Formats: sequence, structure tokens, C-alpha cells
Amino acid sequence: MNPATLCSLAASAFVAANSKVDTCDKFDAFVIDKDSMGLNFRDAPNAKGRILGQLGFECTVVVTKSSGMWLYVEADKDSEDCFDSMDENLKPIPYKGPTKGWVYAPLLGTNIENNGIPVFQSAQSRSHGYRLSEQYSVPLQSCAGKRVQLLLHEKPQKTGWVDGKYLCGNPHSNCSIWFKELGPFN
Repeated sequence: MNPATLCSLAASAFVAANSKVDTCDKFDAFVIDKDSMGLNFRDAPNAKGRILGQLGFECTVVVTKSSGMWLYVEADKDSEDCFDSMDENLKPIPYKGPTKGWVYAPLLGTNIENNGIPVFQSAQSRSHGYRLSEQYSVPLQSCAGKRVQLLLHEKPQKTGWVDGKYLCGNPHSNCSIWFKELGPFN
């Protein structure tokens, strides 16, 4: 192995070993990165982690952990949005690579409904600061336990934490029927 590769591997291992990893209640999200090459997913929660593969725009993933601004995700290997390779006859090629890895959180998004969802200042807050009053798609920031941190406004930048059960990981829906089945929010 050449010295540059060894240095890169050592740096990745150091960052991964010294990064706090929070476990989250599972929630769905989707890729909002429109890069035609796809969103890289990696073996470590940092930009130096080895690239395991790419996820396509609007690929739906399940998030289970976070480390800073990195989220650990699992994608469905059969999803055309996630792994859309075609053969010369334009038939899908079955994907056989890894389906789990770390992605940079702001390149994933979720939809939220406008039913007065409570927003908290931190993952541990017991009382909410305010309620969301509009419906929109938002980039993710982090997660911890049952809460997910969202980028609610870009300028000025404002983040907030919401319970993951109020998120909709379908890029083509606001999941309003799903929200109605939840009942009133407390």
C-alpha cells in the first residue's frame, strides 16, 4: 500500500474512532442531491471515508444513526431511484453492491406536514419552542433518539428538532393521509 493510501486510511479510522455516534429511531428520508453522479455513501462518517457506492436523486433510505452532520442509511437494493443501472437493452441491472453506509446529512431531505408539529431546541428538550405552520421539504442535519434535526430556514439559518414520527420520507408526497391516521398531535 502506498503512503498516501495509508495516511488516508489512518485519518478515516481516527475520525471514526473519535466521532460520537447517536442511535436514532428509524425514519425514512430521501436523497435531495441532484448531482448526476449520485450521492456518495461511505464506510465512515466523514469525507475521507471510502466510497462504497452512490445513491440516485430521490432514492428513499432508512436512517438509523448519526455522527455530527453524517447519517447512517440503508437503501433498498431493488429501488430504481437508488441504483438505476441499465444494460444495452435498457433493462435494469440487479444491484449487488453495499446498501448501507454514511452520507452527508444536508444532502438528504424529508417532507413535513403543516399540522402544527412541535419544534424543539434540542434532541432532549421537554417543551417545544413553537409549532411549524407550513408544509415543505427540508434538508436533514442530524438525529438522536426519537428526534430529527432539520434545517428549517436557510437565510437566516435556523434549525429545529422534531419527532421523527411526523416526517414523510416519500419524495412525491406530504403523507397527509398518514398524518390523519396518527390522530391529534400532543
